[in-house]
Amino acid sequence: MNRIIRIAGVAIAGVVYAYSPQASAQTPAAPRSKIDVTYRDPSAKYTAVMASMKKDLLLERLSRFLAPLRFPHELHLIAEECDVKMTSSPHYNSLRRAIVICYQFDELIGKFAPAEDAKSAEGLTRHEVIDGTLWGVVLHEAGHALFDMLEVPVFGAEEDGADQMAIFLALQNAQSKDVARAMVGGFAHFWRAFAESRKEFWTQWKAYTDVHGADIQRYRNTVCLAYGFDSETFKEFIDKAELPPERVANCKSEYAQVQWAFGKTIAPFINQTAAADARAQTWVKPDGKP
Repeated sequence: MNRIIRIAGVAIAGVVYAYSPQASAQTPAAPRSKIDVTYRDPSAKYTAVMASMKKDLLLERLSRFLAPLRFPHELHLIAEECDVKMTSSPHYNSLRRAIVICYQFDELIGKFAPAEDAKSAEGLTRHEVIDGTLWGVVLHEAGHALFDMLEVPVFGAEEDGADQMAIFLALQNAQSKDVARAMVGGFAHFWRAFAESRKEFWTQWKAYTDVHGADIQRYRNTVCLAYGFDSETFKEFIDKAELPPERVANCKSEYAQVQWAFGKTIAPFINQTAAADARAQTWVKPDGKP
């Protein structure tokens, strides 16, 4: 698991491009967020996963990535073996004020990623898909943390809002399209593959009682926002998503709505010094090497 954070700093730092004047005008310079990192010892089955995370400084890099966001409370980043009866996916725990990365999730991502000598439908390598999927999920949980700590009101389903936050943060790095392609492509690839593996599940009514949207809908929403941001870079993505023409025509407006909401709620809480530091880093590589 030596891949998740390489995509990180540039994505979050990208918000400075669109919103630095507003943020500077509304909010004075402030200390960076205090972020605590913890690797909890797992059972023997996942000791190698934890060792790989530690070797790659996974949580430490994630901490650097999140530094531009001025959370009003300490944020905890925790890697642990999760109770599968509850969840094995990364999640935000509001009581602990923690983003939790489950060791089990590494196995799930690898299952749906392309083989080492293959590429995804959008031409992404296995490592780009894994990076993009993991990073998309972590950004999703960061969205929940922002909604919670900043008390951001959310109309509609919060899970949809967290997805939009994740995609928007990645897309803001307009100066490095490989970052945006990796995150959006990985996220989209995972939800498409996951949906295909659970076709029988989604024919059952109980499947639609979950707080998350349907896998295939999350995939298409991801691609639509990306296309609304940059129709040239993500044209191939939108073609493969098989969206109806009327939805494609509306993607630009969907992106603009998320952009406007972000500017009103989150942008004033960006630490510009930390964002500049993050922009100076190189975070994503197709071969997965540091």
